[in-house]
Amino acid sequence: MTTPERPQAVRVPIEALESASDLTGANYIDAFELTPSTPGHRTPEQIARAALEGTPILVRNGIRLIHRHVLRFDLHPTESTDHVLGWRVLKSTEQEVLLRAEGPLMEGRLLLNRRGSRTLRLVTSLRFRRPGLSRSIWTLVGPIHRLAAPRLMERAARGVA
Repeated sequence: MTTPERPQAVRVPIEALESASDLTGANYIDAFELTPSTPGHRTPEQIARAALEGTPILVRNGIRLIHRHVLRFDLHPTESTDHVLGWRVLKSTEQEVLLRAEGPLMEGRLLLNRRGSRTLRLVTSLRFRRPGLSRSIWTLVGPIHRLAAPRLMERAARGVA
């Protein structure tokens, strides 16, 4: 008996991203895409909440710890409807959600949007406020992010339908 294949998030080359004002001036950008096996009915904000807030508590606390104490983002209360795991919701529509977190070292933006009827794309962008220190910290945290972000997308997408 074979198990059904689970869709995997794949990294998108930066050159493939459309120019967007949110990406202007970013010191770091990455993007991942995922096409769930079944079309979803949840909004990008609901999917982002599932990816970040719906994870097991140890994972969720680990993410918050890194965001707050390593990247030094000023996160907001997690129970706020205007925030997703402490990141401010700047825009939320049926097609996309844009989140922002700021701190003394950098500003981060997460954009999760629909590409066509089924494909989801997550774009992470960072603007370094203290370039030398920020770049050094991101050199350590970036590989963790590039492993975790697609896995969180995949986990959240399993419940999309």
